[in-house]
Amino acid sequence: LHEKGLSPETVELIGEYTQISGGLDVLDKLAADTRLADVAAIQETLGDMRTLVTYCQAMGIMDRLKLDMSLARGLDYYTGVIYEAVLTGFAYDGKQQAEPAKEQEPPKSNKKNKKKGKKGHADEDEEEEGVMEGAVGSVAGGGRYDNLVTLFTPNAAKVPCVGVSFGIERLLAVSEMMAR
Repeated sequence: LHEKGLSPETVELIGEYTQISGGLDVLDKLAADTRLADVAAIQETLGDMRTLVTYCQAMGIMDRLKLDMSLARGLDYYTGVIYEAVLTGFAYDGKQQAEPAKEQEPPKSNKKNKKKGKKGHADEDEEEEGVMEGAVGSVAGGGRYDNLVTLFTPNAAKVPCVGVSFGIERLLAVSEMMAR
């Protein structure tokens, strides 16, 4: 973040926000934050997230939803809510070997490219052999990217888009394990 020319105060603030995760309380906490009150894009995104929560409540799946402000997608064309689907209850070592996990609780964090010693999340859920207990990891991810079409066709109208990609190797590994 320092390489992007951000002030130390801004970097510290980003670090503070990336520590926030939980359920509906996350949205309430962000909505009550006076530093965010006048930022239209944030207020719009909070509205989108509340809509998502409303649908999850209606479907009875709030116990499966975690709002994690440290989640980041690797592409910069996302313009709103981003998401990941994490499959818990299995262990996966990246070599298409999935086995039932010993623990059934969701991981504390499940980010790609985690490194020990970095501030924030550590590899607490990863064993020495590289097998994550309790989670296969992210099996799908995506988000909102309303400006993507105009990147390829600059004169086109703004087209609202939402997309998702699936981790086929991980899903196939779990499928094979379940078939045994």
